[in-house]
Amino acid sequence: MSVEGARSPQARKLVVWHNLEHEGAELQGAEFTFGESYQIRGEILSVRGSYYLEYSVHWKSSLERLDLRLRMLREEGASMLYVTRRKRVATIERDGEQKKLEPDFEIVDIEATPSTNTIPVRWLFASGLRERTFVALLVRLPSLECSFARQHYTMLGEGRFEYSSLDSGFKSFLKTDQDGVVLEYGKVWKAI
Repeated sequence: MSVEGARSPQARKLVVWHNLEHEGAELQGAEFTFGESYQIRGEILSVRGSYYLEYSVHWKSSLERLDLRLRMLREEGASMLYVTRRKRVATIERDGEQKKLEPDFEIVDIEATPSTNTIPVRWLFASGLRERTFVALLVRLPSLECSFARQHYTMLGEGRFEYSSLDSGFKSFLKTDQDGVVLEYGKVWKAI
């Protein structure tokens, strides 16, 4: 399966997921744009976590460039998080305070959304490899605290992947569409 030619330039796709573990407590959607580069724009409404999150991730297929923008709304106010990665240099800005990020990371993983799992899946499609370990910048919700995590993705077959967190031992199976967009994330998220 080749994702690079699967969609026409600047193709768009909208996916809405619901949380299978907490019915009615979380709903989220994301718009995916495919072309010379890729973009995910999404929203999460968490009744259980009492927050609303808007986010966007823009990346090049080579993973040399990545931009992440998040805006979290909670009862106590709004928080902003910006992450920029150019080649092997990354910076993070949270609520106006900026710093360099070390060690380097390749992908971002926003906790509580299957949308960002699309980034390594599409990379695997484009590279022709069946598996790879990535260093991810993991963004925890609702705190927006960031940490690094080693994540391994294995292509099991047409539209099926295994995701493993090498640091925690957590594993989940992913189902994707022909474009590599994650539609099912184990028994947690499912597209509707």
